[in-house]
Amino acid sequence: MRNGTKAVQACMVLIFAGLLLLPLFTFRFTGAEKNDTEKRVLEDFPSFHDFRRRIADREIQKETENWMNDHIGFRDSSRDLYFRMIHGVLKLSTSGAVIFGLEDWLFYTMNENLSIARGAYPLTDERIKTILDRQEQIQGEYSERGIQYHLLLTPSKVSIYSEYLPFHDVNLQHLPADQIEHAMKENGAEYVINTGHFLAEQKAANGNIRLFFKTDTHWNARGSYYAYACTIRRIKEGERAIEVSFSDTGSRQGDLNQMLGLTGKEFCETAPVPEYEWHSVQQKPDQELSGIVRRQHEKQGSAYSEPLVYYNKEKAGSGTLVIYGDSMMGEWLYFPRYMAEHFEKVVVLRLRCPEPETEEYLKTTHVLFQTTER
Repeated sequence: MRNGTKAVQACMVLIFAGLLLLPLFTFRFTGAEKNDTEKRVLEDFPSFHDFRRRIADREIQKETENWMNDHIGFRDSSRDLYFRMIHGVLKLSTSGAVIFGLEDWLFYTMNENLSIARGAYPLTDERIKTILDRQEQIQGEYSERGIQYHLLLTPSKVSIYSEYLPFHDVNLQHLPADQIEHAMKENGAEYVINTGHFLAEQKAANGNIRLFFKTDTHWNARGSYYAYACTIRRIKEGERAIEVSFSDTGSRQGDLNQMLGLTGKEFCETAPVPEYEWHSVQQKPDQELSGIVRRQHEKQGSAYSEPLVYYNKEKAGSGTLVIYGDSMMGEWLYFPRYMAEHFEKVVVLRLRCPEPETEEYLKTTHVLFQTTER
């Protein structure tokens, strides 16, 4: 009996030791590599350049520790299990960029988002004057070139769905987009388009329909549709928005979920997909356009982002719209596709400063400079 007990104990020790050593046996001996879940490059092999000094300063020891932490066996599965427990079950955030709201809504905390929701981020008079002066200059330059210009303000998620925030001191009386719109219109600048009010009205009028993703920072195809409907009637007099129906057949892996490490299919949410017989077609940008835009990205110090181009032969002669926009203008969010039903060509550029060279090459007639409130 005693021998049997010892055998069981020996087996338990061996199993426990095996579990401890298994991550070392499955160690991944790789260098720097992109981790799509964490949105970063994992630690590279430690450098042994200037070995004596760096080991005395403990630099090599630190790099080795970081490399081992990033490449030890079962790291991804262990992180996944941890995130599912902390985020998926306990609803606790381990990311300073994300907070849990009510009813499983997630909110981005960076770029003064929470301050915006609390009304604690009013723009100073000096800041507003700087914006007005710059916009007046831009609009004047476009007017001289015969190009119609509009500033397009898109709302932050907190401005439309503040009722799901996890605090009560919400104050939407001083939204930055509203401050800019009010100041510009007081100054006679009618070329500003603030889509936030229209989205809020449509949300209330249509049974609190979802216009933003719960687990993402972006609006969805319904939200972008209402923003488009608000925009097109301002920049093309007499034209009405196309009539689109939606089916909830799409799927979205939210960027806020990704920040929390929740990346399985069960953490995807339903995405509305517009059903419409499109007249525009998406085109790959020609080599010359790509070259011009690449040079401009280098000039502005940003990574190259390929232009998004739509062509509508049924609207030949109706002009070219250039949109300078952020990720709210992404292909998967449909805003440019909606607009392309009214122009011969629509081109989206991820440049933060207008560039005449591109506009001249495209024979631009209309420009939208889009910026999100946050």
